[in-house]
Amino acid sequence: MNFYLGCAVWSYKDWVGNLYPPKSQPREFLNLYSQRFTTVEGNTTFYAIPSAETIKKWVEQTPPGFKFCPKLHRQITHQGLLTPHIPKAIAFLREYQVWAIAWGQLLFSYLLAIVLSIYLT
Repeated sequence: MNFYLGCAVWSYKDWVGNLYPPKSQPREFLNLYSQRFTTVEGNTTFYAIPSAETIKKWVEQTPPGFKFCPKLHRQITHQGLLTPHIPKAIAFLREYQVWAIAWGQLLFSYLLAIVLSIYLT
């Protein structure tokens, strides 16, 4: 059984001088992060879907075995029930197959009101 340890983000400026060496630059954060952790949530994908080229660069900056756990975009998870948005979710997965070699889990974040309405019906 493998365990992966990570955080929701890698680009946190307050880690400079603590987790990251003093004077580290933002362009170095992912590589430095991946030297200490084995996974990252990839919260970025919830707000904006990065290009395949950007994802490829992220993968290249991390060691083999490092896992990204992208969060489905909010237009998929926060617009009511998931069922009508399944085609968008599938398109997300297909478009980002370049990420598959470094994919961990795929995160679904839902509004509590949506979860409650599903549970109560």
